Amino acid sequence: MEQSFHQALIAAQGDVTTFITRPLSGTFIALASIFFLLPLASKLRKHRQAVHSG
Repeated sequence: MEQSFHQALIAAQGDVTTFITRPLSGTFIALASIFFLLPLASKLRKHRQAVHSG
């Protein structure tokens, strides 16, 4: 996967926006971001509830 990423960067002449501007890759990046942020948001919500409840 790292090698493919490297090849894509070389083909795009180092422009990382290539990964966001393409619809399919943008979708995958958005989904990965959501799945990464959901557990963090859940922990933050639980922490806030614990602080406010006592």
